[in-house]
Amino acid sequence: MISNHFLRDLYAIIVDDVGRFKPSAILDVGCGTGTADYFILSAFPDISVDCIDPSPYMISIARKKLSKFGSRVRAELGSSRSIPFDRRYDFVFTSISFHHWKCREDGLRNMAKYVSDHGVLAVYEYYRPNLRSFHRVAGKHALTMEDVEKLNIEGFTKKYEIRGEMMRIMFQRD
Repeated sequence: MISNHFLRDLYAIIVDDVGRFKPSAILDVGCGTGTADYFILSAFPDISVDCIDPSPYMISIARKKLSKFGSRVRAELGSSRSIPFDRRYDFVFTSISFHHWKCREDGLRNMAKYVSDHGVLAVYEYYRPNLRSFHRVAGKHALTMEDVEKLNIEGFTKKYEIRGEMMRIMFQRD
């Protein structure tokens, strides 16, 4: 239950960010079961979302969960380095997935190719120094400030914010 509470807070932050940037098209990389996308699509009836995950099992759950949104959503197999869609997005994000990536910089550079001229790329992830005991199991995968400082994308300005156990990293086109 504590974890669900944390994730609901995270999804609320993501939905707030979508409201702030007002995208028309979103790409979720590492969508898992599609919960973040469910909240986004529910809150914004004019937005379309493409979501990808490398797990066929997760994509099958996401497709079922998101089926009520019809053509506004597509869920396909893919990863940060293998995006199956041929378009650009106003808002590209990953949430609680980045810690699994073996080649984080390569994934971010590839995702950046899909960001529209005025778009945003966002990473939402656990922040290791602030993890409470319940989430310490995620600690070996969570980000540190050293990890964040290494992340840069040419042509983008990076800003980050720490909120309790969560870190938000935003890359906006220069």
